[in-house]
Amino acid sequence: MRNKGWSHQELALFSRQLRQLLEVGVGLLLALNVIQRTATKRVSRSIEMLLQQLERGEPLSIGLRKAQFPSFYCFLMLTAEQHGSYTKALSILVQYYEQRKERRKKHKKILAYPFLVLVSCLLTFLFFVHGLIPQFVTLYESFSLELPWITKVLWLLSEQWKFIYLVSLSLITLSILLFFYFLKSQQLRCERVLLSTPIVSSYIKTYLTAMITKQMGYLLDSGVSVLHVCDLFSKESHWQVVCESFKQIKEDLLNGMTLSQALQQVPFLHILVLESVVVLEQTGNLGAGFIHLSKQLEEEHHYQLDLLSTFLETNTVVGAGIFVFLVMIALFLPMFDFIQHL
Repeated sequence: MRNKGWSHQELALFSRQLRQLLEVGVGLLLALNVIQRTATKRVSRSIEMLLQQLERGEPLSIGLRKAQFPSFYCFLMLTAEQHGSYTKALSILVQYYEQRKERRKKHKKILAYPFLVLVSCLLTFLFFVHGLIPQFVTLYESFSLELPWITKVLWLLSEQWKFIYLVSLSLITLSILLFFYFLKSQQLRCERVLLSTPIVSSYIKTYLTAMITKQMGYLLDSGVSVLHVCDLFSKESHWQVVCESFKQIKEDLLNGMTLSQALQQVPFLHILVLESVVVLEQTGNLGAGFIHLSKQLEEEHHYQLDLLSTFLETNTVVGAGIFVFLVMIALFLPMFDFIQHL
């Protein structure tokens, strides 16, 4: 669900500080004032807004919503208000957002290495095109050597680099603009395409199911009804396919279907959840069951991340090696031919 400007690290830190102050007996308003003094400017403004709402007599959950806290955060604190246990809800939120932060950090780490290798290859290519290739071609032409096709291609790139640069930059910019346009105007269709794409679909399904089961587990375990959970996901998820699916789940539940029957129609749910939810309904322990399932799915997700990391690193290194090999052939093949004919 949308974080509305709050980072996962900020939410985890705020929740931890508030929990620690409440546990030692500090009042809610005083605790928020203490946190505000050490917070960043952006977080401080949100806390100031929250304090204004509380001073007007608004409940904490309403104040959190008006201060732009995520809907999941607000729902969990709403149940804490009803049961009088802020510290338990805050402990859940600390754990939840710290895990989200670590997962995002791992995503960035996986993408960083291929990106650096790609940038290095691009800079090396530009160095060859602008620095070495013209000098080598001039040398070969002075000996009246016949240039192989691969050297001619690189020489053409060297001569037309400004035109190629402008065309490439235009195509990349156009592709990015089209991507964001279709993502915004055809978000649901784009998500369905991703869910039907081999390899990518398995990763996305595991990620979505782990995220949803964890949030559902915490909410159900805190006393939120299934219908309210469906309302939350159908309105606040940034995945359009999740919104549409939970709207349909709510309709199915209101029409008399069980949760296990309604979930069978969801296109992105992992098979583990579909098979387990029948048993969880019978035991009447959906909340704890979903939390346990989310842990299993997160382990599978981490395993898939490791596989993805290995795949990207291996293919990036192999691609860089092939690139260097081709450039070396283009530069030195005419010289080898010249030496053989001496």
